[in-house]
Amino acid sequence: MEYKRWNVSEKDLENLTPEKAKDLIEKCIFEAQNETIKTVAQAQGKGISEDVLKGMVTDATRDAFDEVGGSYDKPNYGSLYKVVYFFAANSGSWGTTSDIIAHHKKQMEIVLDKLKGDSNNQYLPLSEHILELMKKDIIPTHEFKDALEEVFSYLVGSRFLAKSIIKKQANNLGINWNNISTKEEFNKLIDALLDVVMADFPDDDKVINTYNKMKSELSRCECSDS
Repeated sequence: MEYKRWNVSEKDLENLTPEKAKDLIEKCIFEAQNETIKTVAQAQGKGISEDVLKGMVTDATRDAFDEVGGSYDKPNYGSLYKVVYFFAANSGSWGTTSDIIAHHKKQMEIVLDKLKGDSNNQYLPLSEHILELMKKDIIPTHEFKDALEEVFSYLVGSRFLAKSIIKKQANNLGINWNNISTKEEFNKLIDALLDVVMADFPDDDKVINTYNKMKSELSRCECSDS
């Protein structure tokens, strides 16, 4: 008997939030593994209950968020993006065939695209806090650092991971992140972090456009110690 594959619907995408997107992605993983297991069961006469599988998928999804440095309970676009591609890259080792992976990867990408917002908008939606900061001509150093951490955490999935990456890049440049104070230091670090963004999101124009927009606005601003 042919397995009827799940497709994300327009109704599923209504009033989409990061939390709802996470639930849809988890359902997609469940459907992919359910098809895999039922295909094996037909061939070998072995199976597993859907309740048990749902628990396994939830555990696997939590582990995937941990693996990419995100939070299962507080997902955002960056962490969801990485979780989707984590599963796409690793599901084959669980016995999932390439056609099943391709189908469900496409469904998860539909969810991600919807979460990013209007397809005609070339940027990701940013928080009002970041947008207000980027309108200023002079930004206190501590707020400048906060803005960079917040934007970067939005992209990579967690504030902890963002701060870790920023500190590592700063150290590579001989900059002390805890005591960073000059515009020149900030600009060097922002340039270095763009390379990280492009490496992590090579095919996502909205992510790269958003970082470049932030880079341009923050490069325009001056720092102050007040």
